Amino acid sequence: MKRLNQENNYLKLIVGYEEAIYYSNTPQRKLIYSDSAIVTALKSKNKDQISRAYLGKGIIYYYNSRNFKKALENYLIAFKYSKNSEDQYLINKVVYHLSVVKCYLGYYDEASQHFIQTADFFKEI
Repeated sequence: MKRLNQENNYLKLIVGYEEAIYYSNTPQRKLIYSDSAIVTALKSKNKDQISRAYLGKGIIYYYNSRNFKKALENYLIAFKYSKNSEDQYLINKVVYHLSVVKCYLGYYDEASQHFIQTADFFKEI
């Protein structure tokens, strides 16, 4: 019972950090909260939450800072944690973001393969 309660507390903290990321007005502040989400997700040992946290940090680097290399680093970590997930939406969301940033970095062949993979998934939902 204690493990379940602790896991719920971690999930609540992660949601709180995600809200703080959303409402923060500077990339620096967003990155601080995303780091906190990552630390909390790692403590939870929930691979889906860890993947989501790294994906979120990658999105901040991509969207708010236009730092495509840092975004790619975080997307790759998110991909590693999502590999064995049962959450197909999460897996395809990570792969989609990977494809976008790879396209910006000039990895067109890899990006196109990822786009095809995710297009097949997203047209079904």
